[in-house]
Amino acid sequence: MSEKEFCSDCSQNHDCKTIYEHMGKTRGPSVVWRVFWVFLFPIVVFIVSLCVFERLLAESVAGESPRTVLSFLISLGLSVVCVTVLSFIFKRTVQEKDRCSLKEADH
Repeated sequence: MSEKEFCSDCSQNHDCKTIYEHMGKTRGPSVVWRVFWVFLFPIVVFIVSLCVFERLLAESVAGESPRTVLSFLISLGLSVVCVTVLSFIFKRTVQEKDRCSLKEADH
């Protein structure tokens, strides 16, 4: 089905193209670093801490199952702490940016 056939029954077909063109030209700050810190960093923290705690607990905890469960729980807790700290940091930076923009608007 061609674009003209698809849009012919739409009551807003004249607005769609301009809206999508306008959205495509929108410029904003890059979110790559924020995505890294919010999504990928906690996963990396979990995986690395799981490996580290598995090795550290190898000699002190008897049995493979309890060691795996304990390593998992400690790593999960560390990841939750990491996410909490990062969310606090990002909320604080957003609030500071909002305050700065409000001060600039007042002048």
